[in-house]
Amino acid sequence: MSQPATYDVKFLCQLLVRAKKLTVDQAKTAMGESTHVRARILKDHANTEVRRRAHYDVTPAEVLADFEFVMPDGRALDEDEIMLVIAEDSGLLFEKPDPLKLNADLITETMTRPFARRHTCVPLRKADGKVVVAIDNPYDRQLIRDLYDLIPADLTLVISSKDDIQRIITEIYGFRSSISAATEYASNRTDLGNLEQLVKMKTESEIESSDQHIINAVEYMLQHSYDTRASDIHVEPKRESALIRFRIDGVLHDIQQMPMVVHRAVVNRIK
Repeated sequence: MSQPATYDVKFLCQLLVRAKKLTVDQAKTAMGESTHVRARILKDHANTEVRRRAHYDVTPAEVLADFEFVMPDGRALDEDEIMLVIAEDSGLLFEKPDPLKLNADLITETMTRPFARRHTCVPLRKADGKVVVAIDNPYDRQLIRDLYDLIPADLTLVISSKDDIQRIITEIYGFRSSISAATEYASNRTDLGNLEQLVKMKTESEIESSDQHIINAVEYMLQHSYDTRASDIHVEPKRESALIRFRIDGVLHDIQQMPMVVHRAVVNRIK
């Protein structure tokens, strides 16, 4: 693996030129305009959850992908193509995370959302007794040491794009935290009929602040269904919890579970 003194646009351009993904002229253009592109990306993310909740660090891969260069073979140089080159250089495998194969319990129990968000890393699954963790920067040796200290199991590191990792963090942690907050609120109420108040439309001034938890949970669920191209969303009440299932290409997939105490509020919000 090439160990850069600084993982920056120049280093990444050199990798891509050697891999025949960029021409020398394209690399010169990227290095000359990278500062302006970085500033524009930061501006574009100014109002996103990532930017509001944590410092947003624009990666060299994001900068290069933003140019939308055409590679010598005629295909677009997108972030996944860039990460493939980084994976090859680092000796790790590239993986495009499958939203339908994510283990939400593993993700939320292994690391906190602030840690995952700040370091752009997320556990994907357990395989052969090992926890598979996606990262976007294999040159961050401190992060790798921290992951081995944090996770009491054998690790397999894979390379994924920052966009894919951050989307998983938003949807999995976002849904879980919203449901947990709504459940805590609902469980502390003696009149469960007041759950109706959690899902009224915001045209009424008396709506309680915890209404936002239900709204957020539904928004995360809808975004997740959009990303997976689901045709149907099933919210199925069971004895102790409600099961959320997406129909994708005609097949129903189990996606999430939520306590029954917030089931009606979520369903009414959708209605």
